[in-house]
Amino acid sequence: MKSDLLKRGGRTLLALLAKEWLFFIAALGLIATTVAVGHLPKVSERDLTPILLLWGFFVTLKGIENSRALCHASCRLERLPALGPSLVLIALLLGMFLTIDVALVTLVPLLFAMRLSRRNLMILLASFAAHIGAALFPFGTPQNLFIYAHYQPGLLPFLQTIAPFVLGMTILLLAAVSFAGVRRLSTLSRQPERPLKPIHTVLYLVFFLLLVLAVIGLLPWGVVLLPLLYAWLFDLESLRVDYFLLLTFVLFLALSANVHELIAPWVHRPHHIFLLAAAMSQLISNVPTTLLLQPITPYWQALLWGSNVGGFGTPIAALANLILLRLYRQYHGTIDGRFWSLFLIGNLLILAAGIGLYFLLHLIR
Repeated sequence: MKSDLLKRGGRTLLALLAKEWLFFIAALGLIATTVAVGHLPKVSERDLTPILLLWGFFVTLKGIENSRALCHASCRLERLPALGPSLVLIALLLGMFLTIDVALVTLVPLLFAMRLSRRNLMILLASFAAHIGAALFPFGTPQNLFIYAHYQPGLLPFLQTIAPFVLGMTILLLAAVSFAGVRRLSTLSRQPERPLKPIHTVLYLVFFLLLVLAVIGLLPWGVVLLPLLYAWLFDLESLRVDYFLLLTFVLFLALSANVHELIAPWVHRPHHIFLLAAAMSQLISNVPTTLLLQPITPYWQALLWGSNVGGFGTPIAALANLILLRLYRQYHGTIDGRFWSLFLIGNLLILAAGIGLYFLLHLIR
């Protein structure tokens, strides 16, 4: 009996380690760097503000997803003309205004429900578009949120910095999807499986708008309490977000303070930051990379480019990549070799194009 419990406990622990490997890497890194610098890391209240806002966004987006608004909207997309380019642009806009996570959770099930030619390619191009669109605004991705909250550059300078990347990669994706010739193979329309929750939809959309205004500094960060309180009182399901991920961000915040002391003297130029961010993202993901590098550099523009370009490449370069692979496995049953090949080739091409565009723009200037 006792041996059976130990075996089940061991399997549970191994499953937890496999699922939350980034959390445990962050914990080990924090312990190692704390020993190296000889003191505990210093994390201020200002450093924790983005974590609280991110928690508010997680709960709000979960509420929007649970309200079924996105499912109802997605059912209408099947009747669009120029289906491939239209889906790329819609994915771009969803990533831009509702974050990359919501875009993927909405689009991947829809694309599996549609009878499409070259569906695997369409799934990848739509996910890339959502990823690129999310790079434009401070609230689109966690790394953007952390950069904006830490450096406070102002909305217009932020947009001016990253817009060339978004525009350049959008043109590349539209050209790719037009050349691919994606089309619908069935004229049958799909109906929503469950009814809409209009009150939840409206309230969570209002909460989302308030959080966006808080990110860009037009409202105090305390508005994050509104969606958290509402969910606690009336919608407990929306509080079931990825708390391991939030704790991982906290660990990386503390870890970044230690890394600041260890490597700050070795990084002096914007190009170094850009390349370091893009390279580190391939190994530990772009959000932890941002948290590690932002305390050691004033070059927020290079970090913004590096973390967003670096989100393409390996499967672990961005959380969005892991979300896409998880959703694909959920709806397809397995990740076949053809999809893996498309995934890796597409990611590496955008990574190379992003790096090339960064240096081309700096060469022109």
